[in-house]
Amino acid sequence: MSYKIISIIAVVIIIGVVLIYVLRSGSNETEQVQTQENPVIFEGQGNELDQNQGEQEFLAGEIYSFEEIQKHNTRDDCWLVINGKVYDVTDFLNKYPEGDAILQNCGKDATEIFDKENTEVKTLKENLENYYIGDVGK
Repeated sequence: MSYKIISIIAVVIIIGVVLIYVLRSGSNETEQVQTQENPVIFEGQGNELDQNQGEQEFLAGEIYSFEEIQKHNTRDDCWLVINGKVYDVTDFLNKYPEGDAILQNCGKDATEIFDKENTEVKTLKENLENYYIGDVGK
């Protein structure tokens, strides 16, 4: 082969390698942003909170004023504050309609009732991370 053809092939290979490197390093940065700041849950992967029970801090929630929290005080829209964290337990109440102690605390700080031992609170404690939506702000 002539020197020109070998040179052209070498340049094409180098450009290809550089292009692949740039594309891969760019996609890694995107993956890091998605997993740290805005986790993306792909179909079949499930909720990160379900997979990592007890790791509530993995997904950063919103900051809610207590005034906003107090608006969510019915069986069809029930938020609880427990230890400064906000939980939307509406789905829980739909699954466990006997949750009267929880229902009475919708839109309120339920830390005290949460510390007491009874069946409905125990069941909620076991699944609490699934209902986390944020923290209480000022």
